[in-house]
Amino acid sequence: MNAVWKKLWPECVHNFKGFPEPTPVVREIVNLAHTAGMDEVGEEDIVELLASHDEELSNEDLMAIEQVRALEEETAEEDDPDRSFT
Repeated sequence: MNAVWKKLWPECVHNFKGFPEPTPVVREIVNLAHTAGMDEVGEEDIVELLASHDEELSNEDLMAIEQVRALEEETAEEDDPDRSFT
């Protein structure tokens, strides 16, 4: 479609080639992680984490997340006795 519009109205055609490689940003994230004491974090870990956000969670993953949430909620209820305002 851009090829046709480029001949008719070149100002309207976008030449977006994609985002640049996030290497400087990834390096900065790794540096921040090292500053925070997480020396084992590397660039590959950050790239893998970012790529994982594009994947859908499996049913098993969703069930595990729900179990953790329910356990945390149960623990929070045990720690906080009922508070009544008077």
